Amino acid sequence: MKIKKEFIVKSILPVLVFLSALALRFALSPVGFHVDIFSNAGWGEWIGVNGTLGFYTNNIWVYSWPTQPPLVSLTYGFAYNLYIWFLELLRTSANTIVKYHLAPGHMLWWFRFVIWFDNPISTEIWFPYGFLVSIKSIAIIADVAIAGIVYWWAKKLKKNPLVWSAIYLFSPFTWYLSALWGQYDQVAYLFALSSFLLLIKFPVISPILMAISISLKPTTIIFVPLYLFLYFKRKPKVKTIIFGAGISIIVTYLTLRAFTTADLLIFVKEVLIPKIIYKAEFRVSTNAYNFWHIFTLGKALDQNTKFLFVSAKIWGLLAYTLISIKTFMQIKSLNYKTIFNSLFIIGAGSWLFLTNMLDRYFFAGVVGGLFVTMHHPKLFKYWLITSLIFGLNLYRGWWFPESLVFVKHALIDGNGIAGFFLSIANVWIYLIMAKNILRDKEIMRNEASRNIMVKPRLTR
Repeated sequence: MKIKKEFIVKSILPVLVFLSALALRFALSPVGFHVDIFSNAGWGEWIGVNGTLGFYTNNIWVYSWPTQPPLVSLTYGFAYNLYIWFLELLRTSANTIVKYHLAPGHMLWWFRFVIWFDNPISTEIWFPYGFLVSIKSIAIIADVAIAGIVYWWAKKLKKNPLVWSAIYLFSPFTWYLSALWGQYDQVAYLFALSSFLLLIKFPVISPILMAISISLKPTTIIFVPLYLFLYFKRKPKVKTIIFGAGISIIVTYLTLRAFTTADLLIFVKEVLIPKIIYKAEFRVSTNAYNFWHIFTLGKALDQNTKFLFVSAKIWGLLAYTLISIKTFMQIKSLNYKTIFNSLFIIGAGSWLFLTNMLDRYFFAGVVGGLFVTMHHPKLFKYWLITSLIFGLNLYRGWWFPESLVFVKHALIDGNGIAGFFLSIANVWIYLIMAKNILRDKEIMRNEASRNIMVKPRLTR
C-alpha cells in the first residue's frame, strides 16, 4: 500500500498537475486576443501562403509591417501550417464519424468544435480561432517546459519538486503572458536557460541554443556577456569552440537567407535593422515598474533625457556594467547554483536599470528569482511579492479582462502613484535578494563542491 501511494505521488500526481496547467492555458487561450497577435497572425498567414522571400520588403499590411526577427516570423509561419494541419485532422475525424455512423448524433459537441476552430473571431477580424490558438500554443508549450526545468531543479535539490513547479505553473504572470497575451518571452527564455544549463555537460550544443534564443528575442542579448564568461571559464577545447560557434553561425545564416536572395549584409543593414531595431523610439521606460518608472511615472521620455547631467541611457549601461562585473567577481566555479544566481542578478538588474524596457521583459528576472529561492528559501517571500507586482505590471500593459475595473483604477488613479510605490518595491526587493545571494557565496561554493559542481574531467 505504501509503494502504491509513493507511485501515485511520484509519477501520477506530477502528470496530473502538468496536464491541468496545460489544460488551463488552452482553455484561456481563446478568451481574449491582444491586437499584437493579429499582426503576428497576418505575418504567419503571409509566410504560410507566399513563402518567406519578399516577406520583409512587402509593404501591404493590415495591422503592422513585420517587426520581429526572422526566426520568430518563421515560427508564426509554422503556427499557420500547424493550424492547417490540425484543421484537416479535425475535418477528417468529423467526416469519418459521419461516414461510419460512429455515434454522430451523440457527438454534436465535436462537430461544433470543428466549426468553431475554423470560424473567424468576428466579421472585422478574419483570423480563425484555431489559427490564433495555434500561435499561442507555442508559447504555452514553452511555458510548461520551463516548469519542467523547475521540477528538475527542485528534485535535484530534494525540495518538493511538485510544489515548486505548481508555484510556477499557476502564478498569474506565466499563464497571463503565454495563454492570454500570446507573447513569446517564454520561448526565448527557454532556449537561453537551456543553453546555460547545457554549458556544464554539453558545451557543444549550448551555443546553438543561445543563438536561437537571441534570434527569437534580441532582448536576451543581455545574457551574452555572462554566457561568454561562463563558457570560457569552463575551458572548452578549441574544437568544441569551433564546432559550437560554426553551427550557430550556420543556423543564423540559413534563417536570414530564407528571407532574401540579395546581399545578406545589405539586407540586414537596410531592411531588418530599421524594421526590427528602430521600429519605435527608444524610451527611458515603457510601462515597466522599474527604477526609471520612479522618476518618469510612466511618461514617454526619450532615453537620452538627462538625469544629473547624464542621459538615462548612459546611467543604465553603467549600472548594467557594474552589476555584470560584480556578478563575474563572485563566480568561483561553474555549477547550476551559480548559473541560476547569475541569471537572476543580471536578468532582473538589467530590466530594472537599463532603458527602453517593456513590462514583459522582466520575465527572465522573475523566473530566475524563482530558481534562486529554491536554494535560498528565506527569499521566497520577496520573490512572491515581486512576482505579483509583475502580474499587475502585465495587466497594466494590457487591460484585460476589463471586468477587473477595480484593479485598473487602483493602478491609474492619482496620476499613477501606485506604479511609483510598486517600482520602489521592485528595486528594494531586488537589492535585498541580490545582497543575500552575494553574501552567501562561500556557502554556495561549499554546497556546490559537495553536490552539483562540475567534475574535473568535464571541465577540461
